[in-house]
Amino acid sequence: MNLKIRVRHLFILPLLVFMTIVLTANSFALSVEEVVDENIPDSWFEAPSTAGELGLTFQQSPMLDELVDDGELPPVEERLSDDTIVIEPYSDIGNYGGELMTYGQDLSFDFGGSWMGGGGHNPFRITADGSKVIPWLAKGWEYSNNYQSITIYFRDGLSWSDGTPIKFGEEYQWWWDNIVNYEEPEDIEFDLYVDLSVSPPEIVDITVEDSQTVTLHLARPMMDYHRQLLTDGWKAAAFVEFSGNVAPSHFFEQLHPYFTDFDEIEEKTSELGFDDPVTAFEDLWNEEVFAPTYPERNVPTLSPYVPIERTESSLLLERNPYYPFVDTEGNQLPYIDYFRVDNVESREGAEIRAQTGEAHLSRANLRTRNMPSYLDGEERGGYSTLIYHSEAMAHPYFQINMEHEDYSEIFQDKRFRQAFSMGINREEINDRIYFGNAIPMQTTAPLLSPYFRPEYGEAYIEHDPERAGELLDEMGMVDETGDGYRETPEGEPFEIEALIVGDGFPWHDSDLWELVITQLQEVGINIDIENIGASLYWDRWGGDDFDISGWIGDAVTTSISASFQKGIAPFRSHPGWMDWGRWVETGGDEGIEPHPAAKKAAELAETYRYSTDPDEREETMHELLSHQAEYIWFPGSVAHPPLPVIVSNDVKNVPKSGFIAYDLGNSAVMRPQQFYLEE
Repeated sequence: MNLKIRVRHLFILPLLVFMTIVLTANSFALSVEEVVDENIPDSWFEAPSTAGELGLTFQQSPMLDELVDDGELPPVEERLSDDTIVIEPYSDIGNYGGELMTYGQDLSFDFGGSWMGGGGHNPFRITADGSKVIPWLAKGWEYSNNYQSITIYFRDGLSWSDGTPIKFGEEYQWWWDNIVNYEEPEDIEFDLYVDLSVSPPEIVDITVEDSQTVTLHLARPMMDYHRQLLTDGWKAAAFVEFSGNVAPSHFFEQLHPYFTDFDEIEEKTSELGFDDPVTAFEDLWNEEVFAPTYPERNVPTLSPYVPIERTESSLLLERNPYYPFVDTEGNQLPYIDYFRVDNVESREGAEIRAQTGEAHLSRANLRTRNMPSYLDGEERGGYSTLIYHSEAMAHPYFQINMEHEDYSEIFQDKRFRQAFSMGINREEINDRIYFGNAIPMQTTAPLLSPYFRPEYGEAYIEHDPERAGELLDEMGMVDETGDGYRETPEGEPFEIEALIVGDGFPWHDSDLWELVITQLQEVGINIDIENIGASLYWDRWGGDDFDISGWIGDAVTTSISASFQKGIAPFRSHPGWMDWGRWVETGGDEGIEPHPAAKKAAELAETYRYSTDPDEREETMHELLSHQAEYIWFPGSVAHPPLPVIVSNDVKNVPKSGFIAYDLGNSAVMRPQQFYLEE
């Protein structure tokens, strides 16, 4: 099956302009221009200008005037600097003021990462079309020592939200001396465990040139390490598996035994709402710095908002007076003074509030299948329904547990996975779940990647129950009992379950999974759904305690050349082959030795990751993708599905379409700092 896929505008539902996938012959193609809003300013696709370069004079929100007049806050020209980043508004210079409202199923930072985080902590960012990396908090980077060292040049004049100047060099040095090289005192229990191997190559040393210049020395050369700083967060400061960030050392000294008596640390830990000092340190470093949600903790941040009030059902934040971004006229961002997220008990409750106009912005709680309802309520609710597209190459891919206690021999047989893939009717999924607007595709490089080839995306995606049955027959998996379901080659019952969180994630859409289950049952695979809560799911998923599950093939933009490998090679621990990945990561010291073909995939991934020869990298990546097209480790479903976004008509400067992806900062790609509320 040879397909050409292009994107065009087409009316599918009343009042809805969808980006529709059109299938013709010969090859795949995806037009970025058709997906990304053409009215987005050109400056969003280039390194940002600074206030000094444009000769701007700073202005602030009127809500801060009294604080400045009373001497409680320095004037805005002292809070910002010539290195302050300029964001050109999408359409208009905005108005100051107002309170933006949204809803969620909890009061975690999901709201901030989705809307108001703004990617403010990253040294670099990816452009809205995913085409290139641009400077952000850093002015630039430079490689040396044959790509085994990277020097990062940070901007000057930035401050934490409490007004403390940020000296990035000093913060990195503090992290290196007091966390990475931390040694637990003999007389206390305070074990800070940092695993630099979670994001290879490991950092083996750092050099602080000055207060704003840091060089990271790597265990191995890597041509695109700066890109890794985008998808994994600042893994240079990661605790075990969390994406930690360079954090305010002046705050954390009060929680560190090198600087503070342990009795005082325990007392402070209790004041901050924690039972354990180590948990307090790690959670505050990894989460609260990036996404402050507890006013009483008062953790300095670079986020545009800081929390001022929290109850069991609501969180209110106000503008960060030191936020280092302005518009093209020198007005400090964000425009909106307050940001509120209210807790709702269910996803349906959040959807109702979005449709009644009670929420200004909604994305994470919406479902494509409910588009007719969203459209029908636009005039009544005073909102617009925007259509973005996921940049995922699989939404989801199906994680078949290669290390299964009972069925590993079956799951590791490529014929089973090929049959599994051909038993899925992706066209039906696309039509019924995504209104024909996703792209049926195998797990491989994303369409936007320069490595994509049609044969990779087409591998075993044709719905062919007859051929799927033949492959299962070859394995000896036949229906011996006549109940319509196949047994194992040994004649034992073969019964598996798909572990999902119901509608906890868009790629765990229960309608989608029920459809897939029905399709697979038609080829004789006895599979059902196990729908569990999120907290239990994380424990079981992360521990490979499942038969089949699914994840999104995210972090896959063109700029992120290696991240999509997590679904095609066990080069690191990932559910479905956690122990295989651990074996690869530790050089065989831990985990389980992978299947020979999987080991080959990991070797190819490693060669690609660390080669400094562009020709070798390209050749190796195509070998890896050809390998995946045969072995189909985690079969794919559809790529780049539409994602609805509901925006109140009162919110201005919101781009009308584009990609949403983890490595783009999710909704931060819309530059929400420059949203404003109409007066």
